[in-house]
Amino acid sequence: MKLYHATDLDKLSDILDEGLKPSSGVIYFAESYQKALAFLILRPIENIIVFEVELPEDQLTESFDHSESMFCRIFKLDDCRAWTYDKSIPTKQIDFSKARVYNREGDK
Repeated sequence: MKLYHATDLDKLSDILDEGLKPSSGVIYFAESYQKALAFLILRPIENIIVFEVELPEDQLTESFDHSESMFCRIFKLDDCRAWTYDKSIPTKQIDFSKARVYNREGDK
């Protein structure tokens, strides 16, 4: 399943070296670039990077730790589902070629 992970751009160097590692037991994903960005945009992060990862659907768990209706209303989305994955993801499994960076002034 193709999913998107958003994080602070300052973490990119560590991700390139070590891949993605679960924080608090899981890694969070969304179904699109826009939805992944929506989950992080409410945090005080200046630069956010979003990248694509292909994961086995049978190893994902839908997350209900957010208010889907609130995110849908704020960002005018039809749905805003989140997914979790509880294993580390090696760098080679992350598609950085389609990565997008967002800053508070707009897309770079």
